[in-house]
Amino acid sequence: MKNHFSLRTFLHAALIEGVVAFIWLLLIPSEGGMTGTRLMLIAAVLLPLAVTVFFTLKANKNSEWNQQSTQKMAALLREDGNRTNIFFLSLIGTFGSGYIIYTALATTNLHTQGYLLRLAPLVFWAGSFSLQILVFLRQQEPAAWIAYLKKHGLAIMLLLAILSVGFVVHNNLGNPKRPASAYYSPVDNLEFDIEEQDIFLVYKEGLNLLQGNNPYARAEDLTQTRWNSELPTYLPLIYYGSWLTHRAGLQELDQWLNIWRGIFLGVNLLIAYTLFHLGHHRFNSTTLAVFGALFWLFNRWTLHVTMIYHFNFIPIFFFLLALILYPRHKITAYILFGISLGVKHNAIFFLPIFLIWAWHEASEQRIKNVVIAGLAIASVPFLASLPLFAPSPLGFIKSLLISLTRFPETHMGVLSLDALMGWVGLPAKIPLLTMVLLIYVLAWKRKLRPFAAGLLIMLIFVDFHSVLFRHYMAWVIPLLPLVIGETFYQEKELEQDFCS
Repeated sequence: MKNHFSLRTFLHAALIEGVVAFIWLLLIPSEGGMTGTRLMLIAAVLLPLAVTVFFTLKANKNSEWNQQSTQKMAALLREDGNRTNIFFLSLIGTFGSGYIIYTALATTNLHTQGYLLRLAPLVFWAGSFSLQILVFLRQQEPAAWIAYLKKHGLAIMLLLAILSVGFVVHNNLGNPKRPASAYYSPVDNLEFDIEEQDIFLVYKEGLNLLQGNNPYARAEDLTQTRWNSELPTYLPLIYYGSWLTHRAGLQELDQWLNIWRGIFLGVNLLIAYTLFHLGHHRFNSTTLAVFGALFWLFNRWTLHVTMIYHFNFIPIFFFLLALILYPRHKITAYILFGISLGVKHNAIFFLPIFLIWAWHEASEQRIKNVVIAGLAIASVPFLASLPLFAPSPLGFIKSLLISLTRFPETHMGVLSLDALMGWVGLPAKIPLLTMVLLIYVLAWKRKLRPFAAGLLIMLIFVDFHSVLFRHYMAWVIPLLPLVIGETFYQEKELEQDFCS
């Protein structure tokens, strides 16, 4: 059967949808004129529209490029793992956009409705683009598509069921309208005051940036850094995200939080999807895939992170991606790890392991290889920090030092060795650093695979760090099923044996 939905047809359809979305956006009235929100929406449509125009013209004028691109796409889709990724992203985009548009029309909250209706043109284009990808997948080699569904159909249905239940559970737990008393437990008082959570500090620092204030400058006059006196202790990527949300006009806490809890929920489900995908495709075990996704979504620590609206899911996701892509895509893995550190630096002790591996990978010019790895990892944190470091270097450094020198704290009454011994400051980090150095020795001897190294580093962080909060435990959970897969299952197309 002749394929009538070629790459050229695909691009023409995307171009028409983009033009419709752009015209629709321009026709929406704006009470405040050309506001920052309106400019961001116009840019969000105009930039991909320009890219679509470029590729559409190229496909029309250059038949050779069109043919080569079609062949590359066909080669990409021959790998079942890639087909699953594209299929699921398109499925989520199709149904997600439909859900957003339905919410915009059905909600009784006028502010939410007005905001979603302004997003409708962009959502329409994303949804229609996702839908035509699904059509494109079906049209390309129908026999191969049918064979794929026969082989992976059960796994896809299981994954859809797990993600659907996960969405319902976490969306309910992360609902800011849910009364605090709903979290009450007869064993322990679990009523969460949003103003006592880290996310509230992120909200406030975003407002500070909006008002032109450097959040780190407040630490310049500190004489000691034993306590966190509501100062920013993370690198600024999460604060920039908060600022951007405020800049879009969502400055009320409930409005701001609604956006961010949606982001957290999305990343949470992405982690579950990633664990399932690796179990099913890389380790060839649907059982491990189901276990990994269920273990992540429904363990007490992940549920707790959802309930307190913490942003831990974001750095955890990028840390996992870095480990997953390494060693096949090293530079990408380094940059993703840098993004994780730029949001929250819990995984900072893994940095030397990447540099150790970079040293071993090069048969010559090893120093150059290590420098490239270090620069790739540091690129995102450095560029993100520079605008806030330059005006107040002392305040920036003091803010980050709080994580190293603060007094011991714990949510659970379980003290670390240094706390029990009465050690404070840098000497208190001796037990932690000793254990970390032992892991570095193992890495130097090439005795650790990526997921095992990640698990051990995060376990040391949780068990030996002076500060222990409940949400730290979430960093350990996704690595456990991955270590099982890495240890007991043969990985497909593994390019490098770390235990050689």
